[in-house]
Amino acid sequence: MRRKKNSSHRTLPAIIFFALIIGAIILSFVFKAFLVIKDSRFERGSRFTVFITDLKQGELISFVRENHSVSILKVKGVTGNPYRYFEIPIDAGIQVKNLDLNKTVSEITSDIIFKKTTKKSLNLVDLLKMFLFSKTVSPQNILVREISPKIDKSSLEKILNLLFQDSEITSERPTIEVVNATQEQGVGERHARLVTNMGGNVVLVSTGERSKESGIYYEGKKNYTIEKLSDVLKFTLRKKKVSKIADITLVIGEDYKISSPY
Repeated sequence: MRRKKNSSHRTLPAIIFFALIIGAIILSFVFKAFLVIKDSRFERGSRFTVFITDLKQGELISFVRENHSVSILKVKGVTGNPYRYFEIPIDAGIQVKNLDLNKTVSEITSDIIFKKTTKKSLNLVDLLKMFLFSKTVSPQNILVREISPKIDKSSLEKILNLLFQDSEITSERPTIEVVNATQEQGVGERHARLVTNMGGNVVLVSTGERSKESGIYYEGKKNYTIEKLSDVLKFTLRKKKVSKIADITLVIGEDYKISSPY
C-alpha cells in the first residue's frame, strides 16, 4: 500500500508538469492565431486590392464588399514598380514563379496558398478571405479588362477610374489640395493622380516651402477619406486647416520616400 501511495505521489507532479506544458502550447497557438487575425487587412476599407505577378505578367485584383464584386486588370507584360505605374492604392503584393494567371481568382488564390516560392505581403487569413470571397461572387459581378504595359497614360487612367475608384471617397467628395514640399519635380502631380484615381476631388496642385515631414492636414471630424489617405500614404494626420480653398491638404515632404511606395 505504501508503495502505491509513493508511486501516485511521484506521478502527480509529472502529470501537472505535462498539463502545464500542453496548456502553454495551446495558449501560444491561440495568441499567435489572434495576432494573425488581427493583422488581417482584407476587411479594412470598402475595397481590398492586390497586385499578383509571375514575373512575366501581372494582375490587379480588387475585392469590393459593398456590392460583392471583383474588378480585374490583366497586364500582358512587366510594369516595374506597380505603385508608381498604376498610381492607385495597392494593399498587398504577391510574387509567384510559374503561376497560371489565366485561371479564375479563386483558383489563383488557392495556388498561392500552397506555393512554397511565394513572396507576399499579406497573411494566410487574408488569402483565405480572398478565396472565400471569390468563390461566392456571381460571374456577372466580375469585371475584367486587359492592357499592355505600353498603354498611354490617359487611356490607363480611364480604365483605373472605371475599375478601382473608392465609392466611399467619391460619395464624401471633400476638396483636396496637394502641396509638393520637396525639391523633386513631378511629386505633386504623381500624388494628385493617385488621389484622383482613388476617387478624390483634387482642386489644386501647388509647390510649397521645403519640408522634411509629410502630413495630412484637415479641420473638423476625421472622415473615411482622411483615414484612407493616411492608411495608403502612411503620412501623419494633423488637425489643422492650412488651405483656404480645400478641406484636406496633402503636404508631401522629403520623408515621403520612407513611408510611401508612391
